[in-house]
Amino acid sequence: MRDLKFACPHCEQHIQCEDSLAGKSIPCPACGLTVVVPDLPDEHQLRVSTGRVPIPTHAHGAPRATDLAAFQNQPQPEPECSKLAVASLALSCSSVLLGPLGCIPGIVCGYMARAEIKRDGRMLGDELAKAGILVGYLFLGICAVVAVGLVIMHQSRP
Repeated sequence: MRDLKFACPHCEQHIQCEDSLAGKSIPCPACGLTVVVPDLPDEHQLRVSTGRVPIPTHAHGAPRATDLAAFQNQPQPEPECSKLAVASLALSCSSVLLGPLGCIPGIVCGYMARAEIKRDGRMLGDELAKAGILVGYLFLGICAVVAVGLVIMHQSRP
């Protein structure tokens, strides 16, 4: 038997397993999402590389396929909601009391939450982050209109 080596299409984790699993679905040991093991290539289609292949710095060692049987029986962790997304919406909504001191951090947290959610495919809360950004910009616009109105009223006084 030969070992197959391939990368997870979701998180790019390097996976090594036996060729008997070719064409079957297995969970990725890093992200837990289902991955289909690629079929065995024909021997005449294999190409030999003469150059060095760079090793990603973020790659971790993958368990052998014999270890995957124990991994498959373990319950997968529940996806969690991004705390930055919750903070974004809370800060943006608190702009009613705090003015721009709430909406500006709410917008920043919203963008940070969306980046965090994009990096970790299992994390939830993208809708909360979008809502926090939207509400933050809404209150920022209201604060700008009020500030312009106050300046115009102050200048029109004799």
